[in-house]
Amino acid sequence: MQKNIDLTRFFKHLFIQFFLPLAAIAVFVSVLPDWEPRNHWSVLFIFTLLTIVGAFAPISTFNARLTVNNALFFSGILLYGTWVAVWAAVVELLIVTVLSRSSLKKAMFNCGQILLTLWLVGFLHHAADSAGIPWMFSDLLLILVYWFVNTSLVASGISYFFHVKWLDTFASMVKGGSNTYIMLMIIGGIGARLVAQYGWLSLIPLLAAFISLNIVFRQYFRNINKLQQKMDEIQTFNHSFLTTMAASIDARDHYTSGHSQRVAHWGREIARAIGMPPDKVDEVYFGGILHDIGKIGIEDHILNKKSSSP
Repeated sequence: MQKNIDLTRFFKHLFIQFFLPLAAIAVFVSVLPDWEPRNHWSVLFIFTLLTIVGAFAPISTFNARLTVNNALFFSGILLYGTWVAVWAAVVELLIVTVLSRSSLKKAMFNCGQILLTLWLVGFLHHAADSAGIPWMFSDLLLILVYWFVNTSLVASGISYFFHVKWLDTFASMVKGGSNTYIMLMIIGGIGARLVAQYGWLSLIPLLAAFISLNIVFRQYFRNINKLQQKMDEIQTFNHSFLTTMAASIDARDHYTSGHSQRVAHWGREIARAIGMPPDKVDEVYFGGILHDIGKIGIEDHILNKKSSSP
């Protein structure tokens, strides 16, 4: 069993620390022939500026914080090709890495996973165009490929650096923000098609809609967080109240003093050990605290009556 774990760790290390950095270098070199500075400086500047702004203006979901960078990279591929997304991603990663003082290993992983995703989506985009597939269908397919590949690679990095299971990490990411992720990608695709058809001014209503959406999201999750804080306060109050009640019950029966607390404690530990979910663990704990609540209605002279010898 230990050998299998070590082997899995070795392949993860090989993939994260060697394959992805090499893939990043290969992708970067592959787009160099498409780079013409005199013609594309303005395009690169605009996309890089947008991605940097997007990196520091995330959208919050229940379990994740998502940036709009992937949607911008995707729109760049649709408008100008893979090269603009790759260059914008590299410049943005360099700036973010310096500002966040990220380690070289994590920086190389981030570069590898995003450039590999961009290259694959760009390759499929070119293939779809060559096959004459209508853009509405091809864009949706590309969005799903982008989401799946990017999520899978990011989950592999989290699994490697934080020593957690890849499948659990992937499932958590899918549940946490997939709907918002795909929605942002769709907005990016629509924006690219509008620009291609009507020019950059066509983005004004889409940008206004996005800003409004961002404000609504922030306000919504701010209210959700406030509600969660109130619920935590109520839970803390209930816990204190029930603990006090258990103490008062045990105080009436000197023979079993502290009994409810012990039952609650060990009941909770057993529930955790057998893998019960957190909400059920809490129910077991509170059940242990209140299991002797019937003593409240028993008179003291009966509750504390000394048993007679046979």
